[in-house]
Amino acid sequence: MPNYTPDKMPVALPVTRHMQGLEVRKMQMWINELNDYYQFSPKQKIPENGFYGDLTIRMVKEFQKFCNLAPSGMYEFKTHEMVEWKYMNMNQNINKEMEQSAADALFSERKW
Repeated sequence: MPNYTPDKMPVALPVTRHMQGLEVRKMQMWINELNDYYQFSPKQKIPENGFYGDLTIRMVKEFQKFCNLAPSGMYEFKTHEMVEWKYMNMNQNINKEMEQSAADALFSERKW
């Protein structure tokens, strides 16, 4: 999983129904990756096709509910802010898990 954050890839907000383009594709990617980690929705991944359709709206609503935001389905400032925060948390947790795994591997090789 790449170690980047949404704040380093800004989008023009808000992103709403029927919009198309790179901003929508970025948002779809972020929501999918966050769902892979946090599993806030049992639904399949949304297509990262750059079109803000019904599937994207549903997944954004699921994310908003998970974060105790009003489930509007619109990707606006508060939702983007929460995506940034969740990404930061996710990256920190992944780094801690990787460090712990490396430490466990190192100590498991000791013979004393």
